[in-house]
Amino acid sequence: MPTIDSKVVEELDGSPSESLEFGVFSARMLVKCLWSERLAIADFLLTNGLAYPHASGRGAAVQNVAISKFKAVETKAAAAGPDDDWCSYDHALLTISYRTPTIDVPEVVGGILTSENIEPTVEALTLDYQKYQWDADPNGTELLPGEAPFRQMFGAEYVMVHHDILNDTIGVPDTGYNVHTAVGALVGKVNDATMTPSKIQGKSFGIATVLCKPYLAATKLTTTTFTYRFSIREEGWNKHWRADNSQFEEFYLAGSATPHKNFPEADFGTI
Repeated sequence: MPTIDSKVVEELDGSPSESLEFGVFSARMLVKCLWSERLAIADFLLTNGLAYPHASGRGAAVQNVAISKFKAVETKAAAAGPDDDWCSYDHALLTISYRTPTIDVPEVVGGILTSENIEPTVEALTLDYQKYQWDADPNGTELLPGEAPFRQMFGAEYVMVHHDILNDTIGVPDTGYNVHTAVGALVGKVNDATMTPSKIQGKSFGIATVLCKPYLAATKLTTTTFTYRFSIREEGWNKHWRADNSQFEEFYLAGSATPHKNFPEADFGTI
């Protein structure tokens, strides 16, 4: 019989069921296990984001595990202890849901329920007013400093959300959740190597194009959701608009060949 985390399980008749909707594959499996092992199996499935075994090439991973008693006719066993009113059964029914990752649906990445999004942005870059005039005549009226035009700068915000982190695990050395500490040390810095988001297929960001911004931590009851934001500028954060040739270039320290970097480069591999 198959096992999950070395625990024997049995897939039931009528399982699996599968569906395809606009390229998104989802499936559901019905699995029987010992009642005493139900939570350990569910925790293992969700923590490891296990792939759907019947069509592994689809890339579908566990998204949800629902637990109920195995049979409606199965009677509760007497509870060990002074209070016999608590229900306990011989076997549990696990309804395991799988889904291929999409941008708006969180998935388990490295044991963390994660969602990623790209949000387009635009900002105005003020240009040199001395290069423009009001009239079509060669001797037209010069612009005043306050009349300078602007150039649209298109970019994006890369947003990564870690959902529902247990508060008891936050900040625990080695075994706990410490991503926020790593991100906090990167605020105001740019990536020193190419970055590739885990969920956004076919997208990568070049060196020094990703600026780490302060994160948001939203706590509710026993969990905290962390939202990490990174600003993307394809021209690079350490290149600047040069008015005389209309290009983005680096500054250099006076009298040297050493480029000046407003934003230090750092290793983003820790996140």
